[in-house]
Amino acid sequence: MPRPSTSPEITGGHGSSILDDNPHFNVINAAFPHIGERLRVYWGQQEFVSYMRELLHNTRGDTRKGFPIEVLVALQSLSDEHDNAYPHFFYKTLFGYCR
Repeated sequence: MPRPSTSPEITGGHGSSILDDNPHFNVINAAFPHIGERLRVYWGQQEFVSYMRELLHNTRGDTRKGFPIEVLVALQSLSDEHDNAYPHFFYKTLFGYCR
């Protein structure tokens, strides 16, 4: 996945992210700041959907430890919020595009 680039659509006034007051984002960002940074940059873009899919599903094919339950719930909740706010974004599978 390409490295994120900052765009004006994902930042609020005075350079703060629109996610700063989101409690689900704050749980994720506190536990995994590197993930929080990418979520902040990808918010409102197609890349957000693809990145969330990578996080919520083991796409690497190896054994992974997984996220703590509170982070997993926050990831799913944030993903749902993004889907509701940006219903036109989908992710690509072998069988076509899915939501």
